[in-house]
Amino acid sequence: TIGNVDPALLFAIAACLVLICARRHLAAALAIGFGVLAKEGVIMVLPSLAAGMWQAGRSRRATAAYAGVALGLWALLWYGVMAWVPVPEHAWWRMRADTILGNALRPEAWITLVFGAATPLLPLACAAAAGVRGPRRPVFVPAHLPLWTGLAAALGYYGYAWLAAWVDGRMFWPVHLFAIPLAVYLAEPPPVAARGRSGTLLCGERGAPLLSGRRNVP
Repeated sequence: TIGNVDPALLFAIAACLVLICARRHLAAALAIGFGVLAKEGVIMVLPSLAAGMWQAGRSRRATAAYAGVALGLWALLWYGVMAWVPVPEHAWWRMRADTILGNALRPEAWITLVFGAATPLLPLACAAAAGVRGPRRPVFVPAHLPLWTGLAAALGYYGYAWLAAWVDGRMFWPVHLFAIPLAVYLAEPPPVAARGRSGTLLCGERGAPLLSGRRNVP
């Protein structure tokens, strides 16, 4: 694939993440599968789906079934498209010594890394510049597990790009979809909510405190 489809990939990842946070797990699995029609990198959301189902208290059988639906549909469509539209040899991502060396010696690769990595830190920097004081939020809460697993997968995708592709900033974009919400959450002081509950969360049910942890779902 080429860079012109990366905005579609970002939309697909964001849509999947919204469905996961809304606990629409079957819809999220289907979105991951059909998301390959945007770009195959949408598969990086699969760990977030599994993490979201675990966090919601879904059974291992249901988690495995939904992950199988997502992966099976993704693979079917991916291989089907590859058979219908042959991809030139040079377009495949493959680990090669010349690719690794070329990326290491390209100033543009390092510049895009610096600017890409700096973007998720902006909310924290703005909070520090504004002199925000008070109790800090916990770095990790169970409700954010889909974001943390997605962040790890997106960083792995970007790291692999350094080894197997002509790396540039667009390959860092998926990291922002997971890192920026987490950075905004960490930058804000925990508000005091009604009924003695505190905290603003990113993933969870409508009308429910998102920091409340796991919820048992049959």
